[in-house]
Amino acid sequence: MPDERLGALAREVALELPGSYAERGRKNLGEQFHLQPVTDRVLQRLLPDWGPGVALSASKMFGKSLGWVGLGPVDLSFRVRDQLATVLELKCGHDLSACAWDAVKLAAGVLDCHADSAYMLAGAPTAMWDKPTPGADLFSSASWLTMGPKIRDAHMKWWRAWQEETVAGRPNRHIPGLVSAAFETVALGSFPFQIDATPWELRLARVKPHGSKAIVWKCV
Repeated sequence: MPDERLGALAREVALELPGSYAERGRKNLGEQFHLQPVTDRVLQRLLPDWGPGVALSASKMFGKSLGWVGLGPVDLSFRVRDQLATVLELKCGHDLSACAWDAVKLAAGVLDCHADSAYMLAGAPTAMWDKPTPGADLFSSASWLTMGPKIRDAHMKWWRAWQEETVAGRPNRHIPGLVSAAFETVALGSFPFQIDATPWELRLARVKPHGSKAIVWKCV
């Protein structure tokens, strides 16, 4: 059922994004000014049709830190009565590299029972999806070793940048702690739209831990 609900959400968001982009007059379609507010609005509209007891979670905090440094809240969270939350991370624009961080984070959270199910929804020009783009491959159906060549090694420069990040000269480090040794991504659809005559797509994927083994992330 969550797959169907999130697919319906993604479909409606793709329909509304071009109008939101035109209204806001921003030069580049992005997460903060376009994808996040549109997704919030569509979710609020769809929730009543998802049955009794389905509501936004009171908090977007993602449970215990599990030893992570710089672990932020999820972008969207809803639950059915007393069940664990369904959570969603959003990305939009010409850089999907941070989806690697989101995928590792979501798998760890589900493994440690902070969420029942976890998803990523990202928007990018269709041309980016059609060529090798860091992060785009995480929206295919595949299995991944967290510390392996496709996740840790392939995004090495980003892991280094995140763990050494500073803002206004002050440390703003982002470092995983306890992670799932392996995880799976399940592709759940592509949702096309156009921005200024350029083809774009939203893609949706579910992230889940593979097995029950947790390991400690090693800094790069």
